[in-house]
Amino acid sequence: MHDAVLKELRIDWSACVCVAEVLAFVDGLKLPAQHRHLRFSKIEEVIVPHRAPWGGSEQINSATEKDGVFLIEMQSGDVIRITAESVHFS
Repeated sequence: MHDAVLKELRIDWSACVCVAEVLAFVDGLKLPAQHRHLRFSKIEEVIVPHRAPWGGSEQINSATEKDGVFLIEMQSGDVIRITAESVHFS
């Protein structure tokens, strides 16, 4: 997910789903970034700070998961935290 651009983050409250729309390099740098979705299912919590301690950026630095907590570190220094049962990349 490094250098993917986070375009939009949506929550479907009644379905307990959070969808992150990204532009990601899925075939290395051979092809332009492509529209993709990260679908987090059975969400319990979504925390989205936007303080930009490292400066403004809409690019993802890293994405990790531990014990159902998904962390998306932005290149702005903000860390989006999503607690969910699973995630699907499409």
